[in-house]
This record gives sequence, C-alpha cells and structure tokens, in this order.
Amino acid sequence: MGLHVVDAENRRAALEGRDCCGDAGGEQVVGAGERAQRALARDADQDRPADRGERVESPDQLEVVLDRLAEADARIDQHALLGDALAHGELQALVGDTRIEVAYRSENARIDLNSAPKELLVGLFAHLGWSDVDAAAFADRIVAWRTPVQPNAANPEPDAYRKAGLDYLPRQAPFNSLRELGLVLGIPRDLPTRAAPYLTIYSGRAQINVEEADPLVLASLPGLSSEALSAALAARGKGAEDAQVISLLGAAGPSVAAEPGKTFRAGVQIWLRNRRVQAEIVFKLDSETPNPYEIMHWSDDFDGPQSLS
Repeated sequence: MGLHVVDAENRRAALEGRDCCGDAGGEQVVGAGERAQRALARDADQDRPADRGERVESPDQLEVVLDRLAEADARIDQHALLGDALAHGELQALVGDTRIEVAYRSENARIDLNSAPKELLVGLFAHLGWSDVDAAAFADRIVAWRTPVQPNAANPEPDAYRKAGLDYLPRQAPFNSLRELGLVLGIPRDLPTRAAPYLTIYSGRAQINVEEADPLVLASLPGLSSEALSAALAARGKGAEDAQVISLLGAAGPSVAAEPGKTFRAGVQIWLRNRRVQAEIVFKLDSETPNPYEIMHWSDDFDGPQSLS
C-alpha cells in the first residue's frame, strides 16, 4: 500500500483512523541516519508498506505519539522558531519507548510548479531527457494551465483541450496538486512521476534555495553553463558561504536565493515496539497566527500495516 494522502485540514481524522483520504507530498538535534534521509528523498514509486516483520502493534501507542506531533504547541516562541530556521536538519527523540527520526529540508529546494518561470521548467524537462523543443512545449502548456484568464484576452486553451477529445478543460488557476500535471495537454505519461522529486506547489517562490537544491535542479537554471555549475557544486560541497556559491553561478545567480523560506518538507520515521511507520509532511512556519506552523500536506502509512494473526 502506498502512502495515505490527506488534505491538511483533515489530518486529525486520518490520525484517528477515519476515512478522509483526499485525492488532491524539547528536541535534541542529532544525526538521524540514512533512514530518515531516504524517507525525505523518496518519490511516489518508492512508497511501500511496512515489512511483515514490522506489522505487530496496537494503535494505542501510535495515537499517543501522533497526538503530540499533530498539533502546534502554543508554548513555542514563533518568532524564535522563524528566526532560527535552517535550510535542513535532522533530529531524533524518544516518546516513552517509541523512537522518532525526522529529516527536514527547505521546500524551495524544489521548483515550484506555480511560481517557476517557464525557462526553469524547460531546463528541468530537458535535463530529464526531453528535447529542448518538447520541453518548451510542455512548459508552455503548464504556464497556460496555471495562469488565470485576463478580461477581454484571447483564450485558445479550452478549444485545444476540446479538439484533443478531452472531457475536461484546463484549470487556468494555480495547480492544487502535482497530480494535476498529468492532466495538462501534451504532457507525457511518465513525466509527472519523473519530475515529482524536483517539484512542489508549496514553496510559493520562483527562486531556488542554493544550499539545498538537488544538482539536477541547479543544472536546470536558465543561463547556467556546465562550468559554472561544476564550480558552484564544488564550492557548496566544501561548505562555502551561500553568497560565494551564488556568485559562481554567474548569469543564473538571480534565479537562486540563500534564504530557506518558511516552508519545509519533513520525512518522519516512527519505531513502535514491533512496527515502523512513516510520514511525509510539508509545513509552513507562521508568526502571524496563534499556531507557530501550518500543515500544508500530510501523507502516511499509519493505517496501512495490519497485525499478524
């Protein structure tokens, strides 16, 4: 069974085991190990249920842990949390005899499908193996899908979908889900899956975080030469300051930023007595509301594994 995807506002129902599946991604900071990093990096075709040997546990222990994870703690100083935000991190904690490992990363390490300029999308698709001509055509359709129609402006997109024999029209508004990418006219069937590890709809930023972006994402930046990419990656690997890395990107420098932003993606691994569960959570730090963070996306396999008879 794959991950159970729920809308952010329904996450409590999911934690309580109710059916709300949506169709619509005092702690001590220590090294959490490769398991949490793998959870953070996995894409859709890597999701899996827990191993059979891990499927023995009553829900009570998990409920206690989830109650502590799901709600924001009003005692947290929101301004301190925002001020101390790092582009990435790892932590582990014990709740009773339950071990929790978390790895998080700035969400604007990914390309935002709603905010990225066309040229960045073209670069991504080209580096995933499509021709420059095809990559540009895909990007044009994506931009047309996400762009609202202006009053009195020509709007050929709906007719294009009708002529293609499709029984739906383009949204012409921001993407609500990466899954919508598969509905865009002309997009190859395998493109959404191949591009998903590098895309998001949650960062809300056109610029990419230079510290955390995957090398393929950086390679997709418009105006970036292979020599500049190699130099920037080498400097980043040696721990150079972000400003130095950005300077090495040359003409592509304006497409990146050093700030991590307010939105993060966390991979969570929870080890109960004889069972492991996992979740992927996208959350936004927020100092303007009573809660210090907002859950934007939550997917998990909490209700997937069954007890052995």
